[in-house]
This record gives sequence, C-alpha cells and structure tokens, in this order.
Amino acid sequence: MAFDAQQKKINDILSGDVRYVIPRYQRKYVWQEKQWRELFDDIKYCIEIAVNQNDDEVEWTHFLGSFVFERRGKDLIVIDGQQRLTTITLMLCAICVLFNELEEESRFRGVTKYIIGTDDMGADYVRVDNQDLRNFQFIVAEATKYNCLQSKESLFSSSYLENSPQDNVNVKQCFFFFYNQFQEMIQESSQKAIELSNIKNKIMGLDVIDIRATNQQESYNIFEILNARGVDLKQHELIKNFVFKYIHPRAKIDIAKIKWDTMESKLYINKRSTMDNFFTHYVSHCFEKPNKDNTEFRIIKQCCNRTYMEEFLDDLSEKASYYRMFYCPLECDNLIIRKALQFFGDNNHRQFRPLFLSVISAYKHKKITEQAAEQFFKVIKNFYFGYGVVCGGKSNSIEDMVYQYAQKIEKGDALLAIQELNIKLKQYYPDYKTFEAHFILLGWSHCVKNYKTTSKKKVVQYILSSIEEYYLEHNRELAVLNFTLEHIANDDGTSSHCMIGNLLMLAEPINENAANKMFTDKISYYKSSNFVSTKNFVQRYHNFNEWGDNEIENRGKYMAKLAYDVIWRFE
Repeated sequence: MAFDAQQKKINDILSGDVRYVIPRYQRKYVWQEKQWRELFDDIKYCIEIAVNQNDDEVEWTHFLGSFVFERRGKDLIVIDGQQRLTTITLMLCAICVLFNELEEESRFRGVTKYIIGTDDMGADYVRVDNQDLRNFQFIVAEATKYNCLQSKESLFSSSYLENSPQDNVNVKQCFFFFYNQFQEMIQESSQKAIELSNIKNKIMGLDVIDIRATNQQESYNIFEILNARGVDLKQHELIKNFVFKYIHPRAKIDIAKIKWDTMESKLYINKRSTMDNFFTHYVSHCFEKPNKDNTEFRIIKQCCNRTYMEEFLDDLSEKASYYRMFYCPLECDNLIIRKALQFFGDNNHRQFRPLFLSVISAYKHKKITEQAAEQFFKVIKNFYFGYGVVCGGKSNSIEDMVYQYAQKIEKGDALLAIQELNIKLKQYYPDYKTFEAHFILLGWSHCVKNYKTTSKKKVVQYILSSIEEYYLEHNRELAVLNFTLEHIANDDGTSSHCMIGNLLMLAEPINENAANKMFTDKISYYKSSNFVSTKNFVQRYHNFNEWGDNEIENRGKYMAKLAYDVIWRFE
C-alpha cells in the first residue's frame, strides 16, 4: 500500500494551490452544536492557557485528527475529514465577517486566503469545494467579499439561507454558532482585532495528520483501518486521556497517575473492572444521562472546566470510594445505609445509583445530616420495595426524575431537593389495595414453573427475613439469616401452595422432619423453632384443623398489611 502521511497544521492544509473536493456521495454535513462546542472549547482552552503559559513551556495546541485524501490531479478528494474541513471553513467565514464589521480590511484579507485560492489562470476557487451544500456556497461567497458599508446581518438572514434539507440547516447554524461565540469572546476587549487574530491563529495552528493515497482503493483501505478495525477505546480510557491532557503544571502528572491508579484499584471488584459503570452513573449524577450519541466522554468534555482538572480528578476519586460500596455494602459504616445498599445489590438494581452518589456526597460534605441521609435511604428502599419488587413498576417511568433529582441534590439545596423527590415518588407509590393484590401472589415453589425461579425465591427470602428482623429488632435481639423456606401446605404443584401466605421460615433440620406431613402434624415441629415469626405463626394458627386456600390468602393479606403499614412504610 503506497501512501504519504505527514503531521501538519491547518495552516498548511489550507495553503498552496490545492482544492479539496467533497464528493456528492459523501455523507451529509451532520455536525451540530454538540460537536461545534467541543471544538470551540478546545480552541478557547488553547487561547486561555497561552495567556498563562511560561515562556519555556511548549505551545499548547489541539490535535484535530487525521484527514484522508485521494490524489486526483491537483485536486484532493476528501475521503475522511469533510465534517472538520467544512466546519473549519465556516469558522473562518465567521471571522471574516467580524473583521469586516471591525473595518479591518488587511486582517480580513489575511483570512480569506485560507478560504479562497487562485489557480494558474488567475481565477478564484473555494479551497473546500462542497458542491452539495448551497448554504455553504452562499456563506463562503458572501463572507469573503469585503464591504464595510454593507450589513452582513441581512445577507445571512433566513430569507437568503435555505431551511432544508437538514445538512443545509446545520451549515447555517454552524456559521451563526461560531460567529456568536467569537463575537462574545472579543466584545469586552479594547483590542478586538488583535483578539480575533489570536483566535484565527489558534485555528490555523490546529494539528492534523495529512494522509494522501494515490488511488481510490488505497484511500478507502486507509479509511477502514483508521475507523473500523481494532478494539474501540472504552469510555473511562478516553476520559483518562482527557484528564491527563489538561493537568497543569505538567509536573503534577505523576500525582494524577497515582490517583487514577488508586481509583481503578478501588473499582476492580470481584475480578472485574466497574469503571465504565461508575462513569455512567457519575456523569448522570453530575451532568446528564449519557446515551449512544452523547457518551460519558463527550459529556465530560462539554461540562468540565479544563483549568480545574485536579479538582475534577479529586472528585472522581472521592465518588469512586462511594461507588465501591454499591458492590461491597459491608464497607459502609452506617448500618441503615448499608442495609439499603445491600437490598439494591441483591436485587441487581442500579437505577438509583446516581441519586445515592449525590446523597452520600451531600452527607459526607455536611450539606445534610446523617439522620437525613438515613431517612432518604429508608424511603428509597421502601419505595422500590412496594413500587418495583412487589408491584413490578417499570423503572423507565421514573428514570428521568431520578437523574433530575440526582443533579439537583448534587448542585443545589440537597435537603430541599430530597423533600421534593419524596413528594414526586409518592405519585408513583401503589395504594394499599394494589399492593395487597400483588403481594399475596408472591411466592416460590420447587415444582410450579411460574414460581420456580431464583429471583422469586430471593424475594420471598428477603420478605420473610425482614419480617423476622422486625420482630427481633422489637425484642432487641440479633437477626438469624440462615434458614430454609417451608411450604405449610405441601409443595405439590397446587398454585396457591406457592404463595407467600403458605411460606414460613424454618431451620433446615426442622424443615426436613416436617416435610410432606399434614398441617396438624407440622405444628409440633414449628413449635421447636427459635424464629420469632414462626413462633408467632404457631401462636396464631395452632388451633386450626386444616390449612387451605382461604387460610393462605388471609395470612398473605395479614403479611401485606404488616409490610405496607409498618416494615416498608413509605412516608
């Protein structure tokens, strides 16, 4: 494969007598504000750091990526890079218009030479030739005409620029985005023309890799290698590179590496890394929920101030310590919070983690009291037990609310946000009639297919052990967690015998002895149990001569009432 690759500046790319042709079959111009702002923030940072930079430090530049071109005579066909070349040209057009408004003709001419070239016959041509975008052609043509007496605002009004299709709209919005951003950057300066020249110089100083192939097949092979082969970097790897890139002074980079390595160690749990999960929930609790198009890395780039990378890394390290507790609840030093984390861990439920990060952080930073944090975790645990575990409420119904209040708690008045969230959650919490109807159907069985799942067994075990702990707490005794599930009416395939009203806690030896006996015979075995809930059952039902569907349903309702009004009371 024959090709030439060189490191260059944008200044080199947009000089000389080369015309960059964007073929009609290339994908449309799809960049929007998310991409424009990323590029603008990078350029702005380069300008800001240059002001604070020591003379002996290497000048700070931004790497724009690789361009792939196919040679065709004097022209270069753009295989990869049309979004960036189109955007850079529109940025330069915005600068031209601002120089025109400042009546700086010489500086204006100094920019137009990167937009318009001249061929051997003395004819002008657009360096980036995008024949498929009429708005692009119009903006380039008008922005490069110097006339300080003519209002450019009217030229670029909607009556002149097309509002369809979408790529034409994107071009128009791109031009106005950079025009407004650059205008805002220079408006407070007493030397607006010099400030604008600094912006232009930083754009022209962007680093790129210029790759040129001799034929179409080679160029597309190169494009495939750059974009499709290999393993994509994970989000936390991209974020790590971003953090280290902006750590200043560079002497602090070793300390930053130690902090990052420590964070990775904290989040390496059960022989696997939880870094990507952490960053998904970290970004959600601080900024917004990521998605396929707006990833964790992109959101952090947009939202984090590059001049405060040390502080950002410190926050990551702190939140990583909290996040670890979601997988290792026993490391939490607060019993109530620990039980809530254990509950959500056992249910493999992650949706509330952004909220938990915000509340734990608020508690640790004394924005709320420990008591308020404990109450929050009890409320969320009880809410999800009733809404999700018992009634099967859908997580996506409350997802946006969770992320919204995670950010409110993190950034604003934490206590007020928690109170507001409680009110919102109450709208989703089931009334008692709904709760009871679902609760009495919970259960587990060895032989009935619908009840023969590990998840159903875990739910029943959790409910029965929680009821036992409630009685033990009342008696100030310790909890006993080692038990088996006893079917009072034998587990013989009858649906009602699977339900929670027919289930009881027993130690394994007692359960084995009572197995498959009649109800009246089982009572004597139950009497030997030390579980408080089992003793209560004996006291309540020992005079019953039979145990049938009515008794199972009525006991289920009794347990539902205890659960709804007392043990998992949501208030």
